[in-house]
Order: sequence, then C-alpha cells, then structure tokens
Amino acid sequence: MVTIVDFVKRKNSEGEEFNALILQGGIELVKSRETGRYYATAKKTSITSTFDDAMCQSLIGTQIPGSVQHSAGLRMAILICGRCTISLPVVQKAHTLILFLTGIQGH
Repeated sequence: MVTIVDFVKRKNSEGEEFNALILQGGIELVKSRETGRYYATAKKTSITSTFDDAMCQSLIGTQIPGSVQHSAGLRMAILICGRCTISLPVVQKAHTLILFLTGIQGH
C-alpha cells in the first residue's frame, strides 16, 4: 500500500503555486552497509495535484494499493496506474523510485 503522508506547496515555471501530495510506500527492512545491522525505512515520492490545502489535508492517511520501488538508472519516479504512465519527482534524492499503483483504471 502507498499512503498519502503530507503535502507541500510548489511553484510552476510561471510562479503559480500548486500542491503536491507526498506518497510513502510500506515499511522495508534494509541492511546497513556500515554496521551490517537492519533498520526500518520507507521510500517516498510526490505527485502534483489540483487540490486545495483543505482537500490535501483531508487526504493525509489515505491508502492506495501499490508500492514505491527503487530503480537504478532512472532520474524520475514512475507512476503506473492502469494504462497510464506518469513521471514523478523523487523526494528522497539518494534513490530513484518507482510508484506502482494497482487496481486503478487508466484513461
């Protein structure tokens, strides 16, 4: 599952503000390269929206079927929903992530 955990204000190239939803995947256990011990983490990405602040705030906690995954070699996260493929900016700069949403009909 992917959870909407926050939203942020951004500006487009014309300086107009819009809201982006912050999406977080499920918990993962990752082995530390330095210590060899495991720690819990979750990957994040964002997607632009046309929602106002109140709507974005009300969506926090909403879960969507899917996952956020790492993909070597790509510079953007990819949202896959049905037949649609959408490039997304990456929130965690150290990794490139892919967001897979399942059970959503594409256009």
